[in-house]
Order: sequence, then C-alpha cells, then structure tokens
Amino acid sequence: MNRYGLPPEPPDYRERVEAAIERHQCSNGDAQAIVDAELMAAATMTATPEPACSRYGIKPPWRIDEARWFDMLNVLPPSKWRRMSGGESFHVCEYLSGDIVSWFVRVGTEFYELQDVDSKSHAQLVAACRAVAP
Repeated sequence: MNRYGLPPEPPDYRERVEAAIERHQCSNGDAQAIVDAELMAAATMTATPEPACSRYGIKPPWRIDEARWFDMLNVLPPSKWRRMSGGESFHVCEYLSGDIVSWFVRVGTEFYELQDVDSKSHAQLVAACRAVAP
C-alpha cells in the first residue's frame, strides 16, 4: 500500500487507465479513479484477513490468585457461571470487543483468566486451563 492506502501501481497501470477511458468514455482523472477503485477492491478481496485473536485480544489462560478471582466474581454480575467437571467458570458481563470476554476459571485449587469468545463451553475452558497447568 502506498501512503494513500492504495496498492502499488501495477506495471500495466497506464494501459488499464487508457482502457477505462475507452470503456467508460470518461476523462483521464475519472479513469484513474475507476482503475484505483478496481485495484483497491482486488487488493481487499485477496488480502488475508487479520485473525480475530490479533484484533480483539484473544489470549490463552494464565494463572491468577484467588483474590483476583473473587474480585471479578463480585465486581459485576457473572455471566454463564458454571460449576461442574471439577471446575468452575464464568465471564464478566462486559464485552472487551465484539464477542470477546474475560473468562475466569477455577480448576481444583488453581485460578485462571483468559480472553476468548463468549460462546466457549465450560468443558472447553476447563480443558484449556488444564493444558497450561503446571
């Protein structure tokens, strides 16, 4: 992309502009705008989308202390609070961005926090925390 957010000019840019002038019966400036729009559309269609994890902050589980767990349990009403499979999980009701929330998981006597989509199941959360357990 250049400083205007457009993709770099392809080697056949002049030919494309001339073809646009003939095709649309327009001025050179209008033809350049048409070609630039076509190039921008092609660049956005072929660009690899940025993964949600980098945009919204999906983060794997990390250990926290019991005080943080209870602070977050009591600061806002917990959502999707589950207690089963040897663990307990909830997320705070405020969303970080899009469908990303802060999850809090207890597995045995260990406490974890992670940021992920709100659709994660309790079993997935417990499994993710067990995977990073010491």
